[in-house]
Amino acid sequence: MRCGFLVDSPRTVAFYTLGCKVNQYDTDAVASLFRKRGFRVVPFDEEADVYVINTCTVTATGDRKSRQVIRRTRRRSDSAIVVAMGCYAQTDPQKVARATGADLVFGTGDHHQIVDSVLELMEARDSDHIERVKVRPVCEYDSFQDIAIDDALERTRAFVKIQDGCDQYCTYCKVPYSRGPVRSRPLESVLEQVRLLADKGYTEVVLIGVHLGLYGRDLNDGNDLASVTAAVAEHGNVLRVRLGSVECTEVTPRLLSVISEFPNVCRHLHIPLQSGDDAVLRRMGRPYDTSKYLEVISTVRSIIPECAITTDLMVGFPGETEAEFERSMSFVERCRFTRLHVFGYSRRPGTPAAAAPNQVPKGIIAERIDRMTALGKNLSEAYHRTLIGRTLEILVEGESPIGKFFGHTDTYVLATFSSPKSAPVRNSIVPILVESADADGVYGVKAGDGPSI
Repeated sequence: MRCGFLVDSPRTVAFYTLGCKVNQYDTDAVASLFRKRGFRVVPFDEEADVYVINTCTVTATGDRKSRQVIRRTRRRSDSAIVVAMGCYAQTDPQKVARATGADLVFGTGDHHQIVDSVLELMEARDSDHIERVKVRPVCEYDSFQDIAIDDALERTRAFVKIQDGCDQYCTYCKVPYSRGPVRSRPLESVLEQVRLLADKGYTEVVLIGVHLGLYGRDLNDGNDLASVTAAVAEHGNVLRVRLGSVECTEVTPRLLSVISEFPNVCRHLHIPLQSGDDAVLRRMGRPYDTSKYLEVISTVRSIIPECAITTDLMVGFPGETEAEFERSMSFVERCRFTRLHVFGYSRRPGTPAAAAPNQVPKGIIAERIDRMTALGKNLSEAYHRTLIGRTLEILVEGESPIGKFFGHTDTYVLATFSSPKSAPVRNSIVPILVESADADGVYGVKAGDGPSI
């Protein structure tokens, strides 16, 4: 039985998020629900009445870190209520409840019930009779969990989740098992959320989803990713609209037209590749080959010449030979990505790839990560150097300890710059003159302020 909670005393809640941007949005949504019920959100390293850990299961490391954070939080405060939620909690709820000491376990749905469950546990005289594991099968999640956020927990850009679920079932991935079927947020709800964030002062919103390119498929109202992006750009009252990850098979001519037509839609697409070898792509269950992928990014560049294309790249997939890896390296170089997110294959129990023969040793995976990462840095630096001498628009995100300011271009390049005449306002967009570049980004001075020192 938890004790020490007074009904009229101020209550505090702290959050810890593992994993992707979709998880971050879910955390923000639950934080909004707590604030509406009178809780004050405090940093996770401070004392709180309630700790909420949003878990990840995309890799074995995500599982392990999720368990570690929950256990550490439980040891740190015996009187606080510890809540586990998210993907790992969805796929293995009994283990999370049994092995971590969490008081309440929620999955990827029913988040609107979390605050009530916490209050019930706070006020219960006999907590042993309270249901602790509140996780439904993902097949029962049949509509979008529509919870508005009222703040983005101190970030400059705000994530707006417009889609959930995935039914692609790549052979290595647990996401469909943790997120369930495709569900889309109604267009008017998306616009209301974006306008609320704009009223709060956010300059940029990022439209995100588990399988973003399938937005609207379940709504049967004619809307798709292109139409929702156009509506947000036209009616959302924000200066920038950025898209999350979009599969190459869902980069449609209409979507490219929207990016080209609306100046406030960022010229940046994150298009996952996963492997640059056709045999590996087939074993992964990916719905394209390298020819199709190259055709798509060539079309992107023909319509939007300055569009930056970033990607995800997995190495060490079961059976990946040295020759297949080398072909993947060559294809990545040919694609001229502006940024790579490289990660090693992680064996996920219950997926077809976990039982596949010829699992690649961890040492070889680590070595291939290093080689692919080095290639990615070379590609990034080559792209960044093409920006030297140009004036770029930067969303100001903060100030460094040495008095420099930093932010991102619409093509998602990190820019660090000086502003000798006046300090730019955080969350504003300012022009900078690029003077130098490296693999990490570009460096310069606010346009009109003279050369940097």
